[in-house]
Amino acid sequence: VMQFVVLIGGLFCILGFLFYKIDGGFFGAVHCAFTNGRGVDVFADPGFYSGNPYVRLCFWLLLWGQFMSPISSMVSDQMTVQRLIASGSLRNAMKTQLVNTCLTIPTILILWVIGLAVFAFYFQNPQLAKPSGDTALFNFISTQLPPAIPGLVLSAMMAAVISTDR
Repeated sequence: VMQFVVLIGGLFCILGFLFYKIDGGFFGAVHCAFTNGRGVDVFADPGFYSGNPYVRLCFWLLLWGQFMSPISSMVSDQMTVQRLIASGSLRNAMKTQLVNTCLTIPTILILWVIGLAVFAFYFQNPQLAKPSGDTALFNFISTQLPPAIPGLVLSAMMAAVISTDR
């Protein structure tokens, strides 16, 4: 529970700094990203629906992942299995899985908004060195946040990694 609170708190802290540094805040970030091809426009691209294995973001892969991820997680992820076994009964295990699923959806939306906001930040600040897409968030955290915040985010991530026996 504490890891979840720290990680979600870190995500909201990152969002707060992003919205503070972006012209227009949340709405400015989303508008900037959408008008520059980083929003739902990808769904209109015919390549998004192709079966080409070289397309980085593909509808069929996302759909397959949405069906398979919860199934594989429930039977093979040590954290999930421990959570379900520790719940004490089938009824409590089902409630635990439902809560986990319900919290996953907003977390994914938060991460999506962070991605749009990071894009908008670097788009609105072309004088900064533009990092590659995969390192943009880490670059923002290490160069734009106050010194203590990156350490706290890193500590939370390390705690999450260390707490699993994989």
